[in-house]
Amino acid sequence: STNPPHYLIESCINKRMISRNHATIERLVNGGFMLYDHSMNGTYVNYMRVSGGVTLKHGDIVCFGHLNGANLKPGEDVTPFFSDLKYQVYIGSPKDAAAAAAAATEPS
Repeated sequence: STNPPHYLIESCINKRMISRNHATIERLVNGGFMLYDHSMNGTYVNYMRVSGGVTLKHGDIVCFGHLNGANLKPGEDVTPFFSDLKYQVYIGSPKDAAAAAAAATEPS
């Protein structure tokens, strides 16, 4: 087995909000993905602080860090918030992802 890729993320809002080993995403045998939080300021899926690990689903919203994250408990819901590190989960083929991205940029 080879080492998985590592992606560095950094917040433009607060440089100390994201830790060096903030979270990991693991590909599961069944093709799904599990996200694990290792951080002080939290990782949030659908605006709930991750407690340990969570299985990601298509369409989930993932945010890394929160300005008040050190005071939020795992499993706690938060009001939707602005984040420069907010992503929507896409689980599908690369071909379908390219088509969806192209359609999203076309004028209506």
